[in-house]
Amino acid sequence: MDAAAAEVRDAEARLAQWDALIQRLRRLEGLAAAAGALSRSQIIEAAADLRRRLSEIEPSVGDIEPPAEVSADLVQIADLLLEAKLAIETRARALASLDGLPAQYADTQARMARETQELQVLEARHRENQIALAAAIARAEQLERERRQHEDRAQRLDERVRLLQAAQSDLSEKTEAEARASSIQTAIAAAEQALDAARRGLVEVEGELAAWRVAREAVAVAEARLASAELIVTEATPLTQLQAAHEAAVARRQTAFDAARTFDASAFEAATAEAAKDVQAREADLLELRERVGVISAAVASLAAHLTDHDLDCPVCHTPFPEGELKRLAQLSAKETDETLPQAQRSLEEALARQREAQEGLNGAARASASLATAETEVAQSQALLEALRNLVAAKLQVLDPTADLLGMAHARRSSAKTDLESARRALASEEPLAVERQQRRTLRREDVQRLEAQLQQLKAERVRADADRTAAEARYQVRLGEEGVDPATLPDLTAQTQADHDRALAALEGAQAALLVSAEAASALSAEGMGLAGQISGKQQAQADLRLEQDRFADLWSAAGLTGPPRQGSLQAQVADLQARRTTVETLEAERRRLGEALQVAARQEELENVRRAMEKESAGETVEAHRLALRGAADAARAGSQRVVAVQNAILGLSERLKDATQSYSTDFLEPLNALIAAYNDALLTDPGTSVALNTDYFADRSEFNTHLREKSRAGEQAVDRPVNPRLILSEGQLAANGFSILCSASTYYPWSRWRALLLDDPLQHNDVIHAAAFSDVMRNLVELEGYQVMMSSHDRAETEFLERKFTAAQLPCTVVQLISDSPTGVAYEVRNNVIAREALQAAELRAG
Repeated sequence: MDAAAAEVRDAEARLAQWDALIQRLRRLEGLAAAAGALSRSQIIEAAADLRRRLSEIEPSVGDIEPPAEVSADLVQIADLLLEAKLAIETRARALASLDGLPAQYADTQARMARETQELQVLEARHRENQIALAAAIARAEQLERERRQHEDRAQRLDERVRLLQAAQSDLSEKTEAEARASSIQTAIAAAEQALDAARRGLVEVEGELAAWRVAREAVAVAEARLASAELIVTEATPLTQLQAAHEAAVARRQTAFDAARTFDASAFEAATAEAAKDVQAREADLLELRERVGVISAAVASLAAHLTDHDLDCPVCHTPFPEGELKRLAQLSAKETDETLPQAQRSLEEALARQREAQEGLNGAARASASLATAETEVAQSQALLEALRNLVAAKLQVLDPTADLLGMAHARRSSAKTDLESARRALASEEPLAVERQQRRTLRREDVQRLEAQLQQLKAERVRADADRTAAEARYQVRLGEEGVDPATLPDLTAQTQADHDRALAALEGAQAALLVSAEAASALSAEGMGLAGQISGKQQAQADLRLEQDRFADLWSAAGLTGPPRQGSLQAQVADLQARRTTVETLEAERRRLGEALQVAARQEELENVRRAMEKESAGETVEAHRLALRGAADAARAGSQRVVAVQNAILGLSERLKDATQSYSTDFLEPLNALIAAYNDALLTDPGTSVALNTDYFADRSEFNTHLREKSRAGEQAVDRPVNPRLILSEGQLAANGFSILCSASTYYPWSRWRALLLDDPLQHNDVIHAAAFSDVMRNLVELEGYQVMMSSHDRAETEFLERKFTAAQLPCTVVQLISDSPTGVAYEVRNNVIAREALQAAELRAG
């Protein structure tokens, strides 16, 4: 089939190639008859002259070696002309940016002269202000020295007055502290006598309570011994239960041991291995028989081996039979095919039964061994618990033999402890009546002693504070006036005289401060005036600096544009005139280059026509064009007929295979279902009333599988979509069908991106859409271009739709190119190309990079 298909493709390719050569020959002959042409040598001479004229305005062109091929030479000249045009436009923009600069430069020079004159006047006023300010500052400094002298004298007199007043206070505090210390000493002596009497009474009461305390301690010791004995009895009580549990575990271990001895594990293992070998051998025999008699015979034999005389319904078709008839028919059928197959099946089942019996014996031996291990573990655990508790109770009873009657010994110790406790309590009861009255007296004695001790401590603390106050007052007086030897009797007169001197010093200080304030205000006014003048000077200097920067900027702009000397209007106009002359020359050369390019295309078409004629003559081997085409068509028809016969045979063979159904279902599940979900999403974006879309699916039949379409609907509440087996062309409008077709195309392209060229080619997709659906279509196209990086090529018969899409792409800042076909022309079809701003910028950037 592949060879026949290849033969068909080869014959059709030769026919299509011959038809293409015919069309190409007719087109080239028409073009050659419609246009005259220059010879290739004339074009080469004109190109050389064009390069020479270009080197006159761009000297660097003369250093470039021209290519040997004239077409490459014209391309290089086009690039050089483009570079020249770009250089001229760049130079023109630079000169245009200098328009008005010479006038600005002259204005800046005049403003600089005015600022310099005003700065000189301000600097002279500032010097006069500084001289007056220096004199005012000197006067203020002299007054400040006099004020400080008066202030120092007033401060010294103030400190002397405070010192004398403090000394008088120290003498008063000393006298008061001495009187307070004498009174406190008398109270201390009385408190010490009362405290000694209270302590003697407390000692007497404590002696009377000693016998009662001894009896209480004996009761506490007896209670502790009884509690310890009770604890030992509690801990020893479980010994009986643990002993019984240990003896029961020993009995279970003996029983498990006796049971394990009844199983011979090695004999069961040998029987199991023998049965497994027998089963494998019988399975191999049965498999050999089944391969010999076939699958149907094996099934009948299996049924005959399992059926009994009481089976009435066929297990395959459920047909009822009389009792015994079903088994007879099955055995008869098995016998007709192979009488040995049921016997082999029964032999295998008997071997499997023997294998299960041996395995059950082996499992019983394993369970008996596990039971014995469990019993051994229980004996060890009960023995450990019993010994641990015996050792604990023996240690608390202080007995060396843990196997003795520990529980009886614990009960005996508890009885002895109870007897001792009763004796101690009787002794304590005899002391209790007198103890209450003695405790009350002891409490009263203790309270008296504590109260008197606290009182004595408080008095002693007050005496210490009084002595400390007297000593501190004496020390302060000595520190203040001890070295001067001032008589305490004359201290009040001395304090009054010093206070009078201090008042006179304060009056002199106030006069000096008033004079200093007047002088400081005068100096501050002069300083403020100087700062104002300095600020004005700084402003003028900054203005001069700004003007210098502006002049430098104008000069830099002038130099950056390639101009020399200071900015002048005459120099700028001369440069603009020279640039315009160069632009005119380049445009003339560009027109000449286009004319030579068109002449070169005509010459190339003539050469191509000769090549096509020679190729067709060689291919036809002397036949006419039509005769050779008829021969190629006959060969293609014969190849198609043979291929059709091969395909018919192959389809008949493939129709017998059930794998077609699996392949069809897999194709629908793995390929079409994901695509259908994406188709529905595109429809939601394109249609104003979404909900019904075209779904793709494949159907399987006994002799074929079909690829078709049906409707998929979903409710407006967003419920699960429902498929309807209806041809969409019977339900949907032309616009809806067009939208669904576009959705299928976009879904296949985006979900299965098999090509590296992310592009869509669309033939008039909006011919059945209104404005609203056209807007939705443009939004989808914009998203594909902007988000997925697609290139969209679309044809349309409606210029309004084209302009609408162009506006949409321009508003989204996406490149868009419109090629408008105008009319026929001698060279083909006349057309007009229109790029939006973004497309033009992208093309210019590409040209600059290519250049």
